[in-house]
Amino acid sequence: MGKNQGGRNIEGLMGIDSAGVVYGLEGPAPSSGLTWTYHAGLVRTIDTTHQGKGFREHRIAGSTLVVTASRDTYVYVTPAGVLSSLAVANNAAKPKADATGIGLHSQFIAKLVSDGSDITSVVNLRENAGADLVVLPAIASFEATAVGTVRIAVPFNGRVIAFDGIVSKALAGTDTGTVTPSLVNMNGTATAITNAALTFAISAAIGVRSITIPSAANRFRAGDRISMANAKTTAGGEVMLSIIVERF
Repeated sequence: MGKNQGGRNIEGLMGIDSAGVVYGLEGPAPSSGLTWTYHAGLVRTIDTTHQGKGFREHRIAGSTLVVTASRDTYVYVTPAGVLSSLAVANNAAKPKADATGIGLHSQFIAKLVSDGSDITSVVNLRENAGADLVVLPAIASFEATAVGTVRIAVPFNGRVIAFDGIVSKALAGTDTGTVTPSLVNMNGTATAITNAALTFAISAAIGVRSITIPSAANRFRAGDRISMANAKTTAGGEVMLSIIVERF
């Protein structure tokens, strides 16, 4: 990323034209406590290693963040791709994304407001990065008569940004359910998409969500198919999938 081609930035040729969050990095306030759970995401920052010319993309894994009581905690991603946080007094001024604040070219994600014992609100501070995103819907069923492979044709060139799954029918017990994506080209050759597999826990309830951000083998051409192999030993359950793709 960040290379020039014929005097033009490659990112510009791909429709990548601004810093910000491409997808994900969100999470609601917990029902109680000071631990915030956030989903995986893809963030684009200004490439400071090339005099601020071009952009870099960073995959951020989903995780948790414990905040300090009675503070406003600002969550951000540094230009190096590190998710960090800064706690200030409740209702204090928002820190700046410069040398005196959270660091030049950092990308704000959220403000977590806490009282003495709980996170009371999560304020979305994400700036959307410029990308031509398309959502392809699919169903991953773990029912006895439906476990197998689902394929979706794509009529344009692009790449898979994320797989976003939400349980729509509670999973049966005993074992987890998995969705393993791959790309199938026009010759029928399948290539697994790196770091794209979704796992849903035993007895996962309706509304449980999981997001993966592929790291490689995620580019496709018009006419290819996105394939998803659904597996669960003990039948039962269903997941609604949103396949987030960027069109080139």
